[in-house]
Amino acid sequence: MISEYLRTIARCPACLANGNGASSSLESESEGLRCSHCGREFPALDDRGYLDLRPPVDTFSDLTEYAEEEFHHRPGRLRPLFLSARVKMDVMTKMLRPGQGDRVLDIGCGNGRFVFFKRPSCGELVGIDAGSHFAPESLRSVDLARGDVRLLPFAEASFDKAYSLDVLEHLTEEGVVRMLSEARRVLCPGGKFFVYSHVMMSSKLAAFQRGVNRLVRYLDTKGLVDNAPERERKSDHRNALGSYAQLDALLTRTGFEIETIRYYNVFFKSVIEDLLLPLVEHNVYSKRKRHAVTEAPGHGHSHGSVKPDVGRWVHLPLGLASELMKLDVALFGRIRTGPFFLLLRAV
Repeated sequence: MISEYLRTIARCPACLANGNGASSSLESESEGLRCSHCGREFPALDDRGYLDLRPPVDTFSDLTEYAEEEFHHRPGRLRPLFLSARVKMDVMTKMLRPGQGDRVLDIGCGNGRFVFFKRPSCGELVGIDAGSHFAPESLRSVDLARGDVRLLPFAEASFDKAYSLDVLEHLTEEGVVRMLSEARRVLCPGGKFFVYSHVMMSSKLAAFQRGVNRLVRYLDTKGLVDNAPERERKSDHRNALGSYAQLDALLTRTGFEIETIRYYNVFFKSVIEDLLLPLVEHNVYSKRKRHAVTEAPGHGHSHGSVKPDVGRWVHLPLGLASELMKLDVALFGRIRTGPFFLLLRAV
């Protein structure tokens, strides 16, 4: 979906990179969009359902493309949000409070599942990501753009609120500064920005999670779980934020102040999502799938880490598990640790 609102706020990333953002509006033509300042053309992608607004390839010395969906691809319809995804969505909704009158931006939207499920509760909702692996449901119903989060291809003050989940850890310190600066630029004065990420520290409670992680790695060596997708998912993490003092300095530098912060000490998540779920997936569903593929003529090997396609009967237990995992925030959310839920205000 490419709405008139998205076309109105879209700006030429090449001009923005050269400091000419104010005069870089994009004009609609039969072939697509054309920059009124530099003449750069952006082919129409209505058939794909998103705008390709990536900056010139030489804009940044390093590139990152968050490819979680390549590691955890599930064909078919988007699944409802459960477990960590549900926790993050609900905490974001509670802290950011996006409403029908708000223009909202998802910075680093991945395949677009969060924007798809939040679309009914927002006025205007736009998602942007470095990759192009957008889910079909999101492409049909939500404004999406492909671009770099360090150079958001949107006009100044285009949004009232924004959020970013699991993005900062993929950036260098310079990249974090650029991303925060761009978020501040496209937000209205006083606009709210919700961030979920982490700094490189931990509380005493994190010793339990480290113990669970060691157990999972041991089970991986015994073939009882497959931890390869998780290792691949984190393979491009830069983890540039070393401390909260560093984070505070970067926020001040980029024009934000902290309104609310909660921490994510994980106890229930470690047991449910990091230990029990991989055991069940690998030893029950994946074995069934591998057996079915082996029995089917003309099919090759299926990697055991592929997420299982399960029925609606699992929604109730997954929903209950998600509620249990929310207790990690309710019970331990004021104990400082690395992972954080952060609500910022643009100053």
